[in-house]
Amino acid sequence: MPNLMDLVAEAGAGIVLQKVATGARGDEYVGPCPACGGTDRFHVWPDQKNGEGSYWCRGCDRGGDAIQFCIDFLGMSFPEAAKHVGRPAAISSRRMRTPRARAAARVETESAPAVPVAPERLWTEKATAFAKACHATLMQSNLARTGHCGHPHKDTAIARMRRQYRGCWQEYQHASTDAERLRVIRTWPYMGGKALPFQLAKNLGVTGFCKPDVHLNRLASLYGWKEPQGMCAALAKKYGETVAYVDTVLWFAAMQGWAYKEAAQ
Repeated sequence: MPNLMDLVAEAGAGIVLQKVATGARGDEYVGPCPACGGTDRFHVWPDQKNGEGSYWCRGCDRGGDAIQFCIDFLGMSFPEAAKHVGRPAAISSRRMRTPRARAAARVETESAPAVPVAPERLWTEKATAFAKACHATLMQSNLARTGHCGHPHKDTAIARMRRQYRGCWQEYQHASTDAERLRVIRTWPYMGGKALPFQLAKNLGVTGFCKPDVHLNRLASLYGWKEPQGMCAALAKKYGETVAYVDTVLWFAAMQGWAYKEAAQ
């Protein structure tokens, strides 16, 4: 099973990573990004994810695990990437899509209307069983009791935000819809990246949006959706839950490792 360091070498000749630190994430290496260049903007932590490694580029904001690296920089589809890094066959046995096909799909996604369209009946049946299983598992875990995914410092961080950014917080309190609250959060300092504003919005009680992280994007693709918001909104409407609740259920299932197997069946 290749490590992130092996995949970086595979991505192209001339990319040299230098070790700069050793901390809670293990060894940290920096170097040029395979996509946007630079000199030290690309960070790799090879000890994370049980030795598989993780990465992040502060230039183009790409980041993730070994599978996401293969997708971002080696031009692989999700099944191809899963097979390349030695993930379960149930995931990698799905039909492969070439880079050209993925590019065509991206163009179609960008030009398609924002209104989600439900896929065929088979997806609905499998999604129904999947959502019920997620709910049952979640309600038996600590997540249902902690309310904040077990993280001990989120309430403290939110209180500090209120003290330091009173002007920002007042504007947020005056917002009347989830869409307006998310817009306000995106104007706050340190709200970089694609998923962070959505995560903070969930922590503050916004329930109408999901966080489009790597897991939800993969699940949406496997279930035939163009983006995770439509998928979570459809499940929320069907079961009378909030979009944020469905997001948490699916995220938990993905973190347990069986969400992808369930979707591939």
